[in-house]
Amino acid sequence: MTSCTAVKTASAIEGRKQSMSEFNLLDEQWIRVMTEEYKTEEISLSQALLHADRYIGLRGELEAQNTAILRMMLGLLYDVFSEVDGDGTPAPFEDPDDAQDRWEELWNRGSYPEEPLEEYFRKYHDRFWLFDEKFPFYQVPDAKIGTHNLAAKLIGSIGESNNKVRMFAERGGEHKEKLSFSEAARWLLYINGFDDTAAKPKGKGLPSPGAGWLGKLGLIEALGSNLFETLMLNLVFLRPDGELWDQTDRKAGKCAAWELAVPRSAERVQIPQPTHFGQLMTLQSRRILLEREGDSVIGYWLLGGDFFERENALCEPMTLWRVTEDKGRKTITPRRHNPARQIWREFGSITETAAGNERPGVVAWTSRLVHDHSLSENAQIRFRIVSVQYGDKDFFVTDEYADTIAMYSSILTEAGNAWRRRIEDDIVRCDQCAKLVYGLSIRLQKAAGASGDLTGAAATQRFYAMIDPLFRRWLMNLDPKNCTTDYEQELFEEVEQTAFRLGRDLVREAGPAAVHGRIVKEKMPGGAQEKENFYWAPGEEVTFRAGIRKICNGGALNEQSR
Repeated sequence: MTSCTAVKTASAIEGRKQSMSEFNLLDEQWIRVMTEEYKTEEISLSQALLHADRYIGLRGELEAQNTAILRMMLGLLYDVFSEVDGDGTPAPFEDPDDAQDRWEELWNRGSYPEEPLEEYFRKYHDRFWLFDEKFPFYQVPDAKIGTHNLAAKLIGSIGESNNKVRMFAERGGEHKEKLSFSEAARWLLYINGFDDTAAKPKGKGLPSPGAGWLGKLGLIEALGSNLFETLMLNLVFLRPDGELWDQTDRKAGKCAAWELAVPRSAERVQIPQPTHFGQLMTLQSRRILLEREGDSVIGYWLLGGDFFERENALCEPMTLWRVTEDKGRKTITPRRHNPARQIWREFGSITETAAGNERPGVVAWTSRLVHDHSLSENAQIRFRIVSVQYGDKDFFVTDEYADTIAMYSSILTEAGNAWRRRIEDDIVRCDQCAKLVYGLSIRLQKAAGASGDLTGAAATQRFYAMIDPLFRRWLMNLDPKNCTTDYEQELFEEVEQTAFRLGRDLVREAGPAAVHGRIVKEKMPGGAQEKENFYWAPGEEVTFRAGIRKICNGGALNEQSR
């Protein structure tokens, strides 16, 4: 059993040979942030935490990389402020009220107190060396027996394997063959959380850990107006059930990864679901060791690391969930994002409006803070989803994307219950309009002489893209205290006109043949008999407009969804 323990102090560090330990992440500049002047800078980990209020946010090469770094910072903050108060006085949480009071104390300060953090930096300084014989940060020396990869594979923005060069990559030549220490440190955290399943095990009979833990999730995080607020909104001091995280068994390895007395090095280890926030935020999904040449990183070695059962892993606060039932047994698993769906279409999954949904922990935490007046009901809250897409059983990365939604915090409270249901109904109405667009596209294809088996998905995506800014703006400005049904109708007046405009475009694009129309023999439901149907663009547009008008004016939802 691995335990957490204090490590050497600053005085002992000075005696270490520089050749053995190099590039300390507390001191060196490696975290990319956006300044208040909208410039990108690299700063140290200590700067990022001590002066988080001075930066807009993290600005790494990918949003997924930012998330990996954010979680590492959250693990550190939790392990500091779950043990001491804002003045640095030892005050471990004793009950949930303590935790929320501590959170509110920090939030009201507007920045993190220096003394507790600097004390922690001194205590664990020796564990933040990127290169070290015994304790390289987020690495283990034993990983050298693992799969060897070139530096290009480490770079998540190109995701290149050793034997397959990516066409049209954003980087080439030496820019992908050698990485600076600062960039390698950023990608180190990324690959730990989002690595694919390509690496082969060295041991026999070992279980498959799957993709890195973060790659298995439908990631969601709260966003503030600056880095400090973003960190605070995601610093979930309580478990989803409202109880304290495990504070009693830190000697059993329940702590941030760098606090372990001996880093975990065994390959592909299934562990119990984490009960300590710092342990979860710094989970070592992979055993990694960077390969350096002079002042550059040229590759790395990798083995599978720690993993745990995804089912009912409600300890994870930063994911959307899928709820399934089989023979009366309810199972909850992380639900990855669909890149074809804008974030507002996931409103029910985010806010728990949809039947049977489980609300993400970070959203539930935000709701609790607003309900208890730790956060203002008039605040604008933003949530961002982050996703890495994989191909062929997660064997390689295909894409990465992120999306953001903004709303009044009061929507998440009991006062916003009625509006949450109405918003979900409004999204259903938009979906039903999209189905009519889909049907119009298919019928116009038939009217023009096509077989009609072509998809209407392209037209549907055009519709969603056209109403996307309308719905985002409408939701962002929806104040449950002041808005009425008139505000709701304003949205659908715009949706209606947008759908009409798209319908006209589709008719025009169908061409003269569709205007003349065509009789098509089609099998009736059941397939036993055929029927002749006449498809004619002007008539199809009239029918389409009537359906759109009915939906947008509050017509029967079930009827229009057929």
